[in-house]
Amino acid sequence: MIKKNLKRYAWLFILCCIALYFFIFHYKSGTINPASKNFSIADTSTINKIVLSKDSITVILNRTEKGWLLNNTTSTRTDAIKALMKVLTLIDTGSPLPKSVSDSLSELISTTGLNVELFNDDEIVKSYSVLSTKTLNLGAIGKIKKYRTAYTLKLPGFKGDLSSLFVIDPDYWKSNRLFIADIKQISHIDVEIPNSPEKSFSVSLDEKGVHLKATYFDENVNKFDTSRVVNFIFGLSDLSYERLLNKSSAEEKAAIVLSQPEQIFTITLTNRNKLVLKTYPIPVDEYRDEFGRTVKFDLNRLYISFNNDAIIAIANYVAFDPVLKDLSSFRLKN
Repeated sequence: MIKKNLKRYAWLFILCCIALYFFIFHYKSGTINPASKNFSIADTSTINKIVLSKDSITVILNRTEKGWLLNNTTSTRTDAIKALMKVLTLIDTGSPLPKSVSDSLSELISTTGLNVELFNDDEIVKSYSVLSTKTLNLGAIGKIKKYRTAYTLKLPGFKGDLSSLFVIDPDYWKSNRLFIADIKQISHIDVEIPNSPEKSFSVSLDEKGVHLKATYFDENVNKFDTSRVVNFIFGLSDLSYERLLNKSSAEEKAAIVLSQPEQIFTITLTNRNKLVLKTYPIPVDEYRDEFGRTVKFDLNRLYISFNNDAIIAIANYVAFDPVLKDLSSFRLKN
């Protein structure tokens, strides 16, 4: 009886060894591990940090109480973050790379591909590389770190180059809003109008309310439209621009900031820090409008500089209209 049981267990042991042998060599001989195809994230709410990198360029997106920030400092475009989240959720694999190019392209993905790392706090949730190739018209291909098998990549309903959706240009992610300050942080605003200094003014806020001063004449204005002044202050906290001039030449930027501004806003915060915003006209080829008036500057757009010229951009007059005011803008109507 004991010998029979020993023989039975011996056969069971041998069968287990055979099964383990085939399981191991299945993967070594090319059987696909399902985990190597799992590029997508089912729940992006668990992701609070995304790192995109290629060569010497790295973009870090952090989820914070203030929303997603670029490099933990700069506000990001909401639409850009939503688009990326959609990609992270829906990215899917096609077929494994053909054997004839698998080894060479897998190596290329690892060495020259764009790296995507998704974190939950300090823990890496997902890490893979993507690359666009014209080889055999494969298009976007990718490989998850830790696995050898690379795949073609696809996104339902998207016909373009999927790898282009992982953008590593920092300017792409930056919000086009000028986050000057919350109204509660502002204590004083000086507005200088160099071409018409008599129209310059200042606004101050304290526990007693809002105060207006004609700075050129050094006189307090006792009667003014308070609601217009308040709208002006709120307007400063909700400005936006069309595009940054980061890629413009140093000479072009210097020509802008060395020219005479239309308006100079000096915003003093409650912590005594000062922020300076300047607006400049954009020169155009001179022409006459339908009324015969000579036009020398763009009537729709303007240059702006902010934060010691750290931001130089083109803005729309419509977006800046709430703050392009002078002293007369706050007079009471009869």
